[in-house]
Amino acid sequence: MGWIAALGLGMIATHNLLDRISPASFGRFSWLWILLHTPGRIPVADFQFPVRYVLIPWVGVMAAGFAFGTLLLRSDRRKWILTLGISATALFFLLRGINLYGNCVAGLPFGYPRSAGPWSVQPTLSLTVISFFNTLKYPPSFDYLLMTLGPSLILLGLLDGAKAERGLSRILLVFGRVPLFYYVLHLYLLHIIAIVVALAFRQPILHGSVIADFATKPVGYGHGLPFIYAMWILAVTILYLPCLWFMELRSRHRDWTWLSYL
Repeated sequence: MGWIAALGLGMIATHNLLDRISPASFGRFSWLWILLHTPGRIPVADFQFPVRYVLIPWVGVMAAGFAFGTLLLRSDRRKWILTLGISATALFFLLRGINLYGNCVAGLPFGYPRSAGPWSVQPTLSLTVISFFNTLKYPPSFDYLLMTLGPSLILLGLLDGAKAERGLSRILLVFGRVPLFYYVLHLYLLHIIAIVVALAFRQPILHGSVIADFATKPVGYGHGLPFIYAMWILAVTILYLPCLWFMELRSRHRDWTWLSYL
């Protein structure tokens, strides 16, 4: 298990050292680097196969998560979880503050560079804060993983031992026990909601989906943050019952081992 943890953490911490390598440098094998490290599109016959979730560093994140399960079996797990969370969060502020490493990938297609690279001082304090926390998610930069996993571990440590019998804690427990099931469903649900909203507000739809290229969006297209948050709450509310059903299905059929992967 120690080797798995070392592999995962090593990949997470060092994968941005590969940022200078562009898919184009591999010539006709550029598709391989797109699969491994830099998102893009791979031409297959007359189709452009989109790749967003690259193997590096997502395989490392999965390996680290797998090894983390061993830590949860320890009696002193709370101390270790809080230590890891606080350390990761502090390291994020340090690396992001010095602007030298952790948030850039070379050769990204149009649209990605907006969140790649260093932060900078903006005309207002709020925009400067946004620039500081605007880290690269596809693929996840080292800064992004520290910024998200660090606080998550802190919260996990603080909630360790909490009873999830009713109220908000029970709701969170349901989603936490079927994360992949929720993730797959929410992709299709949000797509449907986006189309319905676009039709309701007489906004354009392209090839069955709402226009995603924000650089070329029509004037007045889109909605403000309050509306976006309302749609987010709506989606979570709709998905609660399906997730509850699937959680109970898994608990009734523990002998169906394949369900543990969903």
